[in-house]
Amino acid sequence: MTVVLGCRQRLQYFSYEEGGYAVYNETSLSFRIFLKTVPIAVLSIVGAFRSGKSFLLNFILRYLHALESQVVICHSSLDNADMKTINKDGIYSWILYGGAILEGYSGNTSNSKGFNFRGGDARNTEGIWFWNKPFIIPDPTTAGGKMAVLIMDTQGMWDGQTGQGLTASIFGLSTLLSSYQIYNVDRRLQEDFLQHLALFTDYSIRIRDSGKSGDHPPFQHIDFLVRDYANFRNESNQASCLKEMESYKNSFLSPRNTEDLNETRNQIKECYQMIDVYCLPHPGLEVSRVSYDGTIKTISSAFLNLLSNYITSIFTKGLEPLEINNRPVYTKDYESYFVCYLNLG
Repeated sequence: MTVVLGCRQRLQYFSYEEGGYAVYNETSLSFRIFLKTVPIAVLSIVGAFRSGKSFLLNFILRYLHALESQVVICHSSLDNADMKTINKDGIYSWILYGGAILEGYSGNTSNSKGFNFRGGDARNTEGIWFWNKPFIIPDPTTAGGKMAVLIMDTQGMWDGQTGQGLTASIFGLSTLLSSYQIYNVDRRLQEDFLQHLALFTDYSIRIRDSGKSGDHPPFQHIDFLVRDYANFRNESNQASCLKEMESYKNSFLSPRNTEDLNETRNQIKECYQMIDVYCLPHPGLEVSRVSYDGTIKTISSAFLNLLSNYITSIFTKGLEPLEINNRPVYTKDYESYFVCYLNLG
């Protein structure tokens, strides 16, 4: 049975006029009056253009649809074992929640049900987009036992058309407005990724003008998500891959013998409460083709298995409500924060 994934849709809230000026698109934001007293967590993704950001977000949407539906039906926390059940084709059950065709691909007439993606090398996402309604999921750490989750997609960087100032603005706003940021990088971790991150977080801190919030760094969580990673010894052995990722992270973030390299690492560590690294293998050549139609079964099983582990870990171990100045942000206040930051930027 195919599950219809609700009436939510993606909406562009920030666009950019000629000359790089940010424009707030005041559309009907569904979270303005929605569950005003529920704390809000915001998951965002940033990175180079045409690197699979929107493709990833559509799987995150599937996970949240499946999670939220279980909560609605059971009126209790989801049993994670149900989310991890593997079907006869070796695919985790939640990945197929909604059908065999992934939402969002450009050839689908109903692509408003996902974040638009397509094969090829032309720029796809422009500005900053949100999924227009939050997902309500269990969270035992909050007073009410639940939190609202918003998903943010951003324009790809370094597309040959966007200047450094606008790139910093997009990355900076994403950093300010999210509690969990995914920095999508291609193939391997490189020194310039850290340098760009240090530059962009400095921009964010200057906008917020607060530096550290008490004893904590000002921003909460960032993942370096390495896509098309080709250095796993055996990408089908998940336990081995996870150990290799931990070793890769420790090696990349460890102190260096050069002062400027250490300074960059220290700056980033002072900005984020949590820094992590996760690697995903290539999803398969079919996904890279312009003709790819969103069929999930053509995606590499090793990719899907590690993807399932990553997304599950976000929502069971990492995602927390957004905090500004050590105070949780609630759905009723979130819009005012992002309009304020937009004007300051």
